[in-house]
Amino acid sequence: DMKWWQEQTVSRIKKAQPSNHDRLVMWTPECRDLMFMMLKKDPANRPDAAQSLDQMWFSKYNQVPPPLSVGVVQCIEAYARMDELRKAVFLLIAHQCAVDAIPELRALFTHFDYRNQGCLSTGDMQQVLMACGISPLRAERVIHALDRARDGLILWTEFTAAAVCVSVCRNQRAVDAAFATLDRDKDGMIVAADCIRVFGGPDSEFRAEWEKRIPKLFAEAMATPVYTRSRITDKVKALFSSSGSMNRQQFRSFMGQKLGFRTGDAIYAVT
Repeated sequence: DMKWWQEQTVSRIKKAQPSNHDRLVMWTPECRDLMFMMLKKDPANRPDAAQSLDQMWFSKYNQVPPPLSVGVVQCIEAYARMDELRKAVFLLIAHQCAVDAIPELRALFTHFDYRNQGCLSTGDMQQVLMACGISPLRAERVIHALDRARDGLILWTEFTAAAVCVSVCRNQRAVDAAFATLDRDKDGMIVAADCIRVFGGPDSEFRAEWEKRIPKLFAEAMATPVYTRSRITDKVKALFSSSGSMNRQQFRSFMGQKLGFRTGDAIYAVT
């Protein structure tokens, strides 16, 4: 009856040890160890706050993070100068794919998250960029490019999209995965409407903005020369431009366009 179930539930809460649920495998072993230690029923066996902070899960984050290197700053600046369609695709890739540099970038992101919000404020990010030797005006342009939601915060994915754009644009598997997401009908071609569907989302304000800007952006993307192993195929380029659609090879060429960098001696690493 109900009373018996209540008694059994209270008893399990008081006495039974937590079970190692299958979904917990997504967390690191150090995190699971700390969690089970903190959930021990006997207070005498349960670590206090100071003892918990000495556990491996906390101590491994006390290491000095890698600096915000000149290379990362160059990537972020190059990202800021891209057209909006390429930025949106890099953000999509950052959502979809794991990148080798992610652990180092995560340490950087956490280090510069001074307020422990799980995101960087635009003000904090601007101070970091200016410490790298970037002028206030350039820093403001970079911030504007990173803050996609215009909410004064730079999320982890927004930061990652900019920081790894150079390596990602050469990663054919990551670029092809983004193309597959846009190519909803799987006909090997994408059109402007596919970009609006993915990047505009359900929000009417953002969708209206994309509907207004995407025709020009997509037309510019289709004008990207198609590089084959031998030469640029002008006939194929003209065909795509007239049909209003883009295939996988042209999408790769669009995403792999050369990026413009500032010289490294004009920028400093920041720790």
